[in-house]
Amino acid sequence: MKIPQRQSLLLQVVESLREALMNGVWEDFLPGERELSRRLHVSRPTVRGALDILSREKLISTKPGKNRKILQKRKSAIVRKQATVTLISTTPIYAMSSNRLFLFDELSRTLAENGIHLEVISNEAFGREHPGSSLRELEKKMDSSAYVLALSSRTTQEWFAEKGVPTLILGSAYPGIPIPTIERNYPALGRHAAGTLLGRGHRHLALVVPAQPLAGDLETEMAFRGEVERSGDPSRRCSIIRYADDPADLVSRWNQLPVDKGAVTAAFHLYPAAAVATLTHLLSRQIAVPGQVSMLCRDGNPLCQWLRPRLAHYSLPLGQFASRLSSLVLEMVKSGSLPMRKNTIMPEFDPAESLQQAPEA
Repeated sequence: MKIPQRQSLLLQVVESLREALMNGVWEDFLPGERELSRRLHVSRPTVRGALDILSREKLISTKPGKNRKILQKRKSAIVRKQATVTLISTTPIYAMSSNRLFLFDELSRTLAENGIHLEVISNEAFGREHPGSSLRELEKKMDSSAYVLALSSRTTQEWFAEKGVPTLILGSAYPGIPIPTIERNYPALGRHAAGTLLGRGHRHLALVVPAQPLAGDLETEMAFRGEVERSGDPSRRCSIIRYADDPADLVSRWNQLPVDKGAVTAAFHLYPAAAVATLTHLLSRQIAVPGQVSMLCRDGNPLCQWLRPRLAHYSLPLGQFASRLSSLVLEMVKSGSLPMRKNTIMPEFDPAESLQQAPEA
């Protein structure tokens, strides 16, 4: 008897391309080998071998120096309705960070290549505890194949969970929300940040978090505090600075901390704007950074490179994150759901110039 063999990678690529051709994913020509290799996550020789097989099957034609021409199309592809993915954002496009713009641009491009339209709905109400009539207005026109939630509140996440529509949260889900997520590994970030500061001899740390934290902020805080408390060393302690969305409030809370014995010698901020406010405040009081207070920020921002000293931070591998986000959304559109799990990516640590050993007592 013949021993059954696993299907080769080449044949899997052939089947994937053949299915895309029959579904009318491309109009007249296939993308180039490099692009197909990137999208299928296989080498160019494997793609080239698969294209040779499709050429022998008379599905495509090959001419040197040109993209492969499609010879057979699915007749019904012309009349099918274009699928739509809706991105729900609390921030308008013009106010988004460069990182988010990159992610959404890559998502839009990948979806367009697969014949899917990306619609963006921006409304700050989706980040509030009480979204008001915004969710009711959204319900009137819910006809998308899938939804992506960015910076959403617990109420908004609960509402989408109750509707049961295919949804992916860009960021963390609040506890008990049964929706898959794609996010930075916030618990690992919190532990790494605390370990980095403690490892440099700092004993009194400040954790600077917004008064109305998002789900990822809560995960970061819990992990950071847990790492500080884990050793049981009473000399290690963590002061939490919860600030309103106002630099003056943050400065006021810094002024309430001890400045002599037991003073904070290192601070971990979640957001760059708060870190900038702290840095300028400390320098205005002639407190040296990092000589007297070391600083570390969870989220990266191009502004970090312009500060002096350059702010230590974590930067997201955007290409990897964008590729994973696009793959998950395509899977959600195709299958109508996603496995209930966290999809996490660990950012890269940049020590920059704002970290130093704890000053001697």
